[in-house]
Amino acid sequence: MTSNLTHSISPAGESFLLPDKEDYTNELKRIEGLVVQARSENKEIVVVMGLGFMGAVLAAIAPGINAT
Repeated sequence: MTSNLTHSISPAGESFLLPDKEDYTNELKRIEGLVVQARSENKEIVVVMGLGFMGAVLAAIAPGINAT
């Protein structure tokens, strides 16, 4: 079954455009550029899968963690 949905509607009634195939391609290129830059600065890269409550917390605190 194929879905033709173009927008997601929040419980508050807000409408958000869903990404299409081209959006994913562009985002991958953007992320690859960020990875190259971070590696050139000897930074560690943390990947957070999903952005539920715990993912949001980790994304918020990870940049401030100083590994010694």
